[in-house]
Amino acid sequence: MWMLALISLAFAKSSPLVVRLNAAGADLALPLVVRLAAADGTTVDVNLLDDGERPDIAAQDGRWAGVGMLEGEALTITLTAGGAHFGSTTITLEEGSGPRDLDIALGTGGVLTATGTVPTGTTGDPSAQSSGGGAADGGATGGD
Repeated sequence: MWMLALISLAFAKSSPLVVRLNAAGADLALPLVVRLAAADGTTVDVNLLDDGERPDIAAQDGRWAGVGMLEGEALTITLTAGGAHFGSTTITLEEGSGPRDLDIALGTGGVLTATGTVPTGTTGDPSAQSSGGGAADGGATGGD
């Protein structure tokens, strides 16, 4: 029973974050991992899959998804493919205690952009949305 209380306490300040990546047809080496780093130094690695199982929608469509638990609004997002650094960007999410969505797009030349939303009904404000993004800071170009 004490273990359950300890686990509950550990996640009490974290919110679920659904991470989606649109790879835009890029041939990315596996494993595909997004590292999320909060301003306080807390990090979480989210393994992304394209297997059609939740939270992914359709298998092998070039859109990858995973779920992590992390608190914080200002995040640094780093993508690795096959263990090689692919790129990074930053985002500031709206405050919220409920689940949040993070959509990452891989553009031409390995540029990462990200948008974040708090799904309607989780904060009482249906217009809650934030966005951010920037150019990837270089790294591998994906592939085998």
